[in-house]
Amino acid sequence: MKKIRLPRPQRLRLVFSFLVFLISLASTVLVTGALEILLAVKVFPNEPSFLVLAFVLAPSVVFATLFGRLFGKRFFHSIDNIKDAMQKVAEGDFTVTLSENSRVAELRDMAHCFNLMVKQLGAMEVMHKDFVRNVSHEFKTPLSAISGYATLLQAEDLSEEKRIAYAEKIALSTSRLSSMTGNVLALSQLENSGISIPKTRFSLDEQLRRVLLLYEKQWSDKNIEIQMEGEAYEGYGYEELLFQVWQNIVGNAIKFTDKNGCISIRWTGDNKTFSVSVEDNGVGIAQEAQPHIFDKFYQADESRAVGGNGLGLALVKKIVDIHGGSIAVDSAIGRGTVFTVCLPAADAAR
Repeated sequence: MKKIRLPRPQRLRLVFSFLVFLISLASTVLVTGALEILLAVKVFPNEPSFLVLAFVLAPSVVFATLFGRLFGKRFFHSIDNIKDAMQKVAEGDFTVTLSENSRVAELRDMAHCFNLMVKQLGAMEVMHKDFVRNVSHEFKTPLSAISGYATLLQAEDLSEEKRIAYAEKIALSTSRLSSMTGNVLALSQLENSGISIPKTRFSLDEQLRRVLLLYEKQWSDKNIEIQMEGEAYEGYGYEELLFQVWQNIVGNAIKFTDKNGCISIRWTGDNKTFSVSVEDNGVGIAQEAQPHIFDKFYQADESRAVGGNGLGLALVKKIVDIHGGSIAVDSAIGRGTVFTVCLPAADAAR
């Protein structure tokens, strides 16, 4: 977690104390000078009594008080602004900001830290609202399925075959719910909070092989032929996020490719850009659905919605955008689908 350096108040207190001292000194000098002048011209017929001195000093006290109050109010105007802004934040307003143009360095630092805090709080609030909105909208189906099958499992005359089938349905809905939760949180965080990890170099071909190993059981069970084509290449970017990109694209290719099908993964790169394409000969995507496949919670049809939640490609698009890259799709019903991701290389990103 990044530590924020808070401003030290010692200098602020020292400056204000010195200014108050100057005000008091100036008031004393002025009143003393005025009293000396009055005594010199013999305004008072006798030696000045305590009452006379008090009468003469009264304007000095009033003057020092008014001047100190006026100066103090102006001096602490920025602090009053911070107090008012904090009150608004406490009431839930995360749009308030403070000016960072103060002449006092401590006040500038304080305003900068406050603005940074409000920005982070606002991002967290947006992420929270986005998550709650998505949960209420999309989580109803798997939760209803879990509730329904759990009720059916309570039947006393339930056969072993149905019990196993209902339990599998509950496990499937639970898995879908877990996947949806992770995708919603990841997508909300990328959209509202950004990322703080540095970009690094990594072995692109090795990363793609790790993705295939992750899905080995799925493509082996369907007897899908896997073709990989490309030379050893060092990619550049947020390694863990790009792993999610290939994981989503390859996972979709396996999911929507029939038994005995074929999936080709190709990659190329130079010192400016590198690209990865994943091609399958599966069911394909309708032409009218292709402009919407990167929208959150969009599912082209029921056949492609099996085991999905409409968030994977939205997450992919967001990660690619963060890298300053592009993603394209070429597909047709019955012909298969090709996803191509192009990203800037390390030299081009500098």
